[in-house]
Amino acid sequence: MVTPNPISAVNPSQDSIDLLATWPDDGPIAMLNLLAYNGDDGRAAYGRYGAVASKTVAARGGSAIFIGAVTDPTSNWDSVVLVYYPRRAAYLDMQRDQAYLDVIPERTAGLRARLLYPFALPEADVAPTLTAADTEVFEIELVHSPDPAHVLEPTTPDHVVLDLQAGGPGLVTDQPWDHLRVALYPSAQSAAASQRATTSTNPDGNTVLRLVIQPGSSL
Repeated sequence: MVTPNPISAVNPSQDSIDLLATWPDDGPIAMLNLLAYNGDDGRAAYGRYGAVASKTVAARGGSAIFIGAVTDPTSNWDSVVLVYYPRRAAYLDMQRDQAYLDVIPERTAGLRARLLYPFALPEADVAPTLTAADTEVFEIELVHSPDPAHVLEPTTPDHVVLDLQAGGPGLVTDQPWDHLRVALYPSAQSAAASQRATTSTNPDGNTVLRLVIQPGSSL
């Protein structure tokens, strides 16, 4: 079994990409990117990478579901990007695109940490997008449930707009994740009020990572 690349590695290894290719390519995926920049210069370097990567994704039918900044200044993460791919094959094909490969050094220089994890999306005729009004924020919730009989339920199910199961092995991660939930709140204050903790483990052994995201159009 291939060991996932730790978040400090930033880039997935070829072994982990090959492992993703062994999973059934039976539906679209949402690739979660949590990003921590190497300061302002790192943010600029990642922006140069992103300008090329976004065109590479679009050429394969993919698109950003949402982009945003992490609102908690004490968080280890700076930005979140959730990317739609019509199939895993689209993501895998990017790994052979020379223009994309040429800017990976910019990504490597730009980030001090990264979490990269695929989640399964339902089949649909159009790519999903999540939008928010001026004061609204997203909360993402990653959940690992070692016991399927004790999966942690959403804190506020009425706010959940996406509830996805893992759609492949983690590519850059310190641990497995089973669920990605995205909730929409009217304000950062209301989202913060719902949070028990940014990272926690509950009595049933569920590990949870929660981040409040200010939506934006760029990183």
